[in-house]
Amino acid sequence: MNDIHNHLLGVVGSLLDQHHPQSLTPEVVQAASHYEDLEIANHFEDFDDLVEQACLERLALQVSYAGQRLRLAEKHAKNFDDYRAALVQINRDIQCQSRAHARAERLEITLMAKRRPRMAAKLANLQAEITADVANSVRDAQHKGWLRSDLNAHALALFIQAYTVGAVLNDVSADKLSDEDWIEFIAAIIDRAVLKPPTD
Repeated sequence: MNDIHNHLLGVVGSLLDQHHPQSLTPEVVQAASHYEDLEIANHFEDFDDLVEQACLERLALQVSYAGQRLRLAEKHAKNFDDYRAALVQINRDIQCQSRAHARAERLEITLMAKRRPRMAAKLANLQAEITADVANSVRDAQHKGWLRSDLNAHALALFIQAYTVGAVLNDVSADKLSDEDWIEFIAAIIDRAVLKPPTD
């Protein structure tokens, strides 16, 4: 990758703050890039490839937020209570209304990739890496006795990611559940079905 390649990804990433991916055009990107006579094909397979890569980078950054928080929780917790408190806070932070746009955008990018084979192949690898990263954190917490060891770590990693989809559905509902009710519901499931409290 060269400087222009990375610069263009950054430009499109910034444009995605205000534009739908499918509304972007080469002319809009070239104007925002401040490069004259820019040949996008010299740096990407085509214009769609540039937009697709920028979308996937954006998704990766959004998802890494929760993954990093999980790793830090497992690494720095001194005991079960510390770990549980960290999970409760992570759940609250990622389910809050301020992250509604990020949740919707992740779902939108995923659906966009379903219609684009090249993007779908890259998303498949990215999603596998994300899930494996979360699963590794889950296994470490299982080894410390904080999460139920009888649960499949891969399945649990998918569950941790998947319950944000429920928040997306709630975000667009006319009969909306309060953020607090949804957060408490997820916390109750984690408490009763996922965590392994000390028995002594």
